Amino acid sequence: MPSYTVSLAVLGECLRSEHLRALAAILQPWFDSCNVQRGVSRYAHVLLDLNPTEGTSANSSLLIYFMTSREESVIVHSTNFRGIPEGKGYTLHPAVSTHPAVSTGNAASEVYVSAHPREDGSLDLQDMAITVFHEAMHNQLYMAENLHSRGGAAASPGTHPTVENFRLMHASLATRRPQWRDGWTWYERIRIPSDF
Repeated sequence: MPSYTVSLAVLGECLRSEHLRALAAILQPWFDSCNVQRGVSRYAHVLLDLNPTEGTSANSSLLIYFMTSREESVIVHSTNFRGIPEGKGYTLHPAVSTHPAVSTGNAASEVYVSAHPREDGSLDLQDMAITVFHEAMHNQLYMAENLHSRGGAAASPGTHPTVENFRLMHASLATRRPQWRDGWTWYERIRIPSDF
């Protein structure tokens, strides 16, 4: 039985390794609960890949990019997308968009690190984990705004995932959703000033 791999791709230096490990510790039991429902496992286990590359992410079940802010959105910068995404994260998939990033059948998700502050200025990793799980639901379920009526982490803004969130994901995990892997390339283009 294969693994279900969730790749968490940090672009630049927006998230320190200790924060990424702490975030993964929150996410792991949530994704494990998606995998196993009522004694039935979809996969041997769920692997959180904390150091994916464009090459190694080819086998990812989900690929979620992290960047400092919405202004660094690799989805937005990859084409003539107008505007800035609202919220703490963003997902596009072929069921809701003709955007060039996903027109080839790929799904694309990203999370904005600076959108998750605590009052003391530190990162709210619990809140960020909810955003990651929320975007993962959009990505895996191919749902748009209709996801938000499902409550828990599916809501916007979301809260902790519910049993219903886990069951909904479990029912969909066997469906392969190809992931957009050009985020690294576009991030480098964003960072290099244009001569034009």
